[in-house]
Amino acid sequence: MASSRPSTFIPSMVKASCTVGRMALNLLTTGHASTACEKLREANQARTLGGSESAINSMISPLFKAIKHGDVIDVRHLLTSGADPNEGMPGFWTPINFAAACGDTPIVTLLLEAGAKPTSYAVQTAAFGNHARTVRVLLAAGADVDPPPGQTPLLNALKWSRFTQEQQARVRQLLREAGRRELPEWYLRWRWTVRYG
Repeated sequence: MASSRPSTFIPSMVKASCTVGRMALNLLTTGHASTACEKLREANQARTLGGSESAINSMISPLFKAIKHGDVIDVRHLLTSGADPNEGMPGFWTPINFAAACGDTPIVTLLLEAGAKPTSYAVQTAAFGNHARTVRVLLAAGADVDPPPGQTPLLNALKWSRFTQEQQARVRQLLREAGRRELPEWYLRWRWTVRYG
């Protein structure tokens, strides 16, 4: 889901009619500017190499399209037909991360049964969307509880989501039960000062 805060950086090459452009615009408005720029560079390379908008749209697989539409039957069919549940950009743009961001627990379960790797990023996107059932399924599947080195712990980062702590109570409880910890604000400010001056 797109955040309600406006994006301060919208490159001129983002076109509303282009799937990659819409994806990049969504990434920008949710705070993932570096990934959005990578997607735009890929799209620009495809255009430079003679690719058309339809070639760029083909970069998005039928599995992603089925997940986007929440079509459980189509996702099941694609997975049984041999679609790779771990396709995409490893660590970020994978089917399980996309389904977790949408909070589509049945599709997440199908992907896990098909061999998708549960990641800490999938847990993060589900938690930011306040999707408690999806978080529970990912944690039960063995998703990594610790954030990558140097990142703000998820319980601290959740304060920047669009939900209040009261609304996030179930997600926060699940994360604490899984071993996540919340660091004091003074420590985070100190760590930021040491790292960035």
